Amino acid sequence: MTHIWQLPITIEQDSFVFHGVEYTICKKLDRWLESGAWWLGEPMLEFVLVATKPQGLFEIAITPQGETLLYQSFD
Repeated sequence: MTHIWQLPITIEQDSFVFHGVEYTICKKLDRWLESGAWWLGEPMLEFVLVATKPQGLFEIAITPQGETLLYQSFD
């Protein structure tokens, strides 16, 4: 199951906190760019799919301004 969050997070030393749990990024599985609805002025986002400990699979989005968003999680 997929959960869409789009919440700002801070990544420090390959770790971030989400819902009170600290996750450590173990592996970057994929990286890509998405243009969004460019015709509405949405910016291009860089996405990174990461595997974490404790066990988790997350999509992280990086905005052109450098803001990091926990975009979605996968069960």
